[in-house]
Amino acid sequence: MTLRGRRALLVTIHGRSEHLRAEEESRELAHVLSFAADAIIVCNLDREIRYWNKGAERIFGYGSAESIGRTIDTLIVPPDRSDDEARTLAETVTSGLATFETVRHRKDGSFVFVSVSNKLVQGANGSGPLVLSTNKDVTQLKVLRDAKLMESRLRELLESTPDSIVMANPTGHIVFANSQAER
Repeated sequence: MTLRGRRALLVTIHGRSEHLRAEEESRELAHVLSFAADAIIVCNLDREIRYWNKGAERIFGYGSAESIGRTIDTLIVPPDRSDDEARTLAETVTSGLATFETVRHRKDGSFVFVSVSNKLVQGANGSGPLVLSTNKDVTQLKVLRDAKLMESRLRELLESTPDSIVMANPTGHIVFANSQAER
C-alpha cells in the first residue's frame, strides 16, 4: 500500500480490541457480582471451582484464591452430603436447573443452611458447560422454622394431656395454659 508516495503497511487490530473489550466487560461483571449478598460460585462439571465471589467468601469463610481450582466437594460439602451433591449435579445437567436446600461446611468448622439454585450455562468461547450456583444463607430462617415446628409439637403434646398445665414467665404473667386449665 502507498501513502503519500511512501510504502505503508496497514495493520488491523480489530480482533485484539474486541478481546480487550471482552476482558474489560468480564472484569466489570466480576466487580459487580462481588457486591452480591449471596454466594455466587461457578464450577465445571468436575465440580472444580472457577469463580468465587465475595458473598461466597462471607458465607463460607474461604477467599477466592484458596477456593478457585479446588472442588466444591472438598471445600464446602460435608462428607455425608457428597452423594446428594452428585445427584443434584446430575439433575442440573439433565434439566438445566436444580433448586434445593442443604447444609454446607464453613472454613471455621461450623455449618450453614443454604438455599441453592444451580443453572447449567455454556462457558465463553466454547469452554464447555459450567454450573452457575447461587447459595443463600437461610440459617436464621431454618432455625426459626424449626423453632415454630417444635413449639407446635409441644403445644399439641401439652393439649393432649388430661392434666391442667399453666406456664408463667419470671414476672408471673401466664404465657401458656392448655384447654384443660381453662375449664
